Amino acid sequence: MSPSETAHPAQSRPIQTRQDAFHDRLDTRRAAIMLSLPILFVSLLMGILVWRVSADEQLRVGTEADRIYLADGFYDPEHSAEHGIYRWTQPLAQLVLPNWGPGRIHVKVQGVAGAGGEIALKMEGMTLAQESVPPGQEWTLEGWGSALTGSPPVTLESQQYSPPGEGRSLGLLVESLEIYAPDARLRAWLTLALLGLAGVLLFIYLRLCTGRALFSVLAGACVPLLYGPLATYRDPWIAAVGWIAPVALGVALLLQWRSGGKEREGRSLSLPRTALVVVALCAALMLLYLGYMNAFDADRMYQVSAGIAEYGRPTRYPGFSTWTKYGFGQPLIAVPFFWLGQAGVWLGGEFDGITRLTVSFTNLVVTALTLLVLYRAARRFASVGTSLAVAATYLLATPALNYGRTFFSEPAGGLLLLTSILLILPESKGEPNQQSALAPGRRRLLLAGLCLGAMLLFKPAFAIYWPAVGLAVLWLCLRKSRPGVTRLIGNIALFGVGPLAALLVQGAYNYIRYAPLADALFRTGYEKEEGFSTPLLEGLGGLLFSPGKSVFLYAPVLVLVPVALWLMFRRGGTVGRLATWLIVAEVVAGFGFNAMWWAWTGNFAWGPRLIVPVLPLMVWTLALLGGQTSIDTGSWEKQARSGRQIAVAAWVVLGVLGAAVNIAGTMVDFQVYFRNYGLLLAGDPGEGVTLYDPANSPLLVEARYLWDGLTAAVYRPSLASVGMPAVWDVLVPGGLVVVAVACLWASTRRERGVIRDT
Repeated sequence: MSPSETAHPAQSRPIQTRQDAFHDRLDTRRAAIMLSLPILFVSLLMGILVWRVSADEQLRVGTEADRIYLADGFYDPEHSAEHGIYRWTQPLAQLVLPNWGPGRIHVKVQGVAGAGGEIALKMEGMTLAQESVPPGQEWTLEGWGSALTGSPPVTLESQQYSPPGEGRSLGLLVESLEIYAPDARLRAWLTLALLGLAGVLLFIYLRLCTGRALFSVLAGACVPLLYGPLATYRDPWIAAVGWIAPVALGVALLLQWRSGGKEREGRSLSLPRTALVVVALCAALMLLYLGYMNAFDADRMYQVSAGIAEYGRPTRYPGFSTWTKYGFGQPLIAVPFFWLGQAGVWLGGEFDGITRLTVSFTNLVVTALTLLVLYRAARRFASVGTSLAVAATYLLATPALNYGRTFFSEPAGGLLLLTSILLILPESKGEPNQQSALAPGRRRLLLAGLCLGAMLLFKPAFAIYWPAVGLAVLWLCLRKSRPGVTRLIGNIALFGVGPLAALLVQGAYNYIRYAPLADALFRTGYEKEEGFSTPLLEGLGGLLFSPGKSVFLYAPVLVLVPVALWLMFRRGGTVGRLATWLIVAEVVAGFGFNAMWWAWTGNFAWGPRLIVPVLPLMVWTLALLGGQTSIDTGSWEKQARSGRQIAVAAWVVLGVLGAAVNIAGTMVDFQVYFRNYGLLLAGDPGEGVTLYDPANSPLLVEARYLWDGLTAAVYRPSLASVGMPAVWDVLVPGGLVVVAVACLWASTRRERGVIRDT
């Protein structure tokens, strides 16, 4: 027999162990590669968009598309049967090509001559084309240039044209503009590739730290999904993010590997260091800022923010005694961001432009906080993984992120309403011998009342959400075994501090604005409007089923809410039953109240704006579609396997559909859509087309803007465009990326087991 045949069996065990370890590592790598495919797939889809729109644009001058290109010397649009829509220029007119440079750019401009003579097209002072044209003849100027700046100026020079009866100093009639920048496409592809790399690194990092494969894949895919469209449209902030994010995540991965330690058991994800995680999420979302106020309401509230910051009173800046009908809660929470903009003024920024840009961060922070509270709410009924899915659904598959980029007050209303309900829900499991623990503690009652009262200061109409929470508090206090009249009154009084204080503050605010009118204390500011003039069924039909405003089209996953509510009521214990009644009551109040308002559409906005405060509540119910915990027994119960699989599959499909709808809508300024339809105010003729004609629904038209390359619909101002040195468009987004990654690393740096179920 050979020596190998006579060897003791134990001698082969180390070899077998090494082989098993090798195969385990190989399987792990294969799994990681397979799981990273969705990130690569999203990056590929964004790459197709890059190919279509990043290098060229053809636009009709005089339409909404030219808004971001006109710098000086252009008159208002005009229209004629012969020329269609066009603009006249002055003898010297200037355009700007925002974010098309640096690099090679081909510019082509067409129109009709005025006085005739020499006309010229120049970029950054260099002549691209020049020719002599007869009066009234069509002309075309085109040529290649090499831009040295990111937003090169382009000038049109011509002879002065002064026809009889015309008081203006005219130059050229301009009809169209075409831009082709091959270097811009190369930069967009490179940025997108780097974003894809950052997504893969984020996936690896989260997979290593949490062990949650699906969550890690989703987080990684969000990098190219959310930032990719902006990279496609040559956004300078995202260009900086593309270079800095992979480096920062690579360093975090290196530090994590060097820390040693084995993957922990259980590998569940939660929010152990809430502040760090929230700061990381805020920093990541702030990279998606809009940069300006894109609605009349938002503009008025920005002016009040400026008034509070500059004068210390809620007046419309720059007037010391001019007021607005809107609540001052939203402007008040934006004051720190206004001050941040003032710091930018010291660094050279334009006051109005930079402060509007920073104030647009406000609701992105509100959205991040809403995600945290929604996660905590879902944890009352579901596992960590399911709760994370609920939060991700709210962010990606509903209009939440779109409204995070606006300056409306509805997102803050939703945060406060959800927080107040979560505060009053019992901590007890609900056993019969624990009835005295069902009522929330005194501190929670006070905080819940303060949150509920604060809603009034954001928007007086939010008071419709008070009764349901107030009745729930009364019911909980009465259910205590021996409440005692004194203690009952004390608890209710504590809860009532917030609403009562809000009423007093709102009354004082009304008096300041409307005195000496006899009813100054009770005015709303909406007395001159049509009020509740919409038939209930018409408004409800529009909010539920219209092509332009249906909540089920803008958030398809809400189709599952009735089933989820039934599960919450049946399997959520005492807390689930109370939460079900509260959610139903608030949803009915929100839909019923707003359906009868004359502007039930929420005026010009993305989807059913007025329903946004109850969106978190409706999404919360989805927590019951996964495996949920029984509040009464404290044990984990799984739904029937087949039923749960169907529910989860429906959730995934509808969630993906909702994400496709809302990501496209989030990247596009909805006001561009409405202006293209000639709509400036709610109720204008033609608004019905945007509400009831499926072919003209914002869901389709705005996605088409993104796909067809309408830069004006996606463009947002950079720091350089509002007067600051261009280097800040690298330092600020780079700093936000570093802050986000550093907070993420700090929340997981001690050991693999630091992320616990909470």
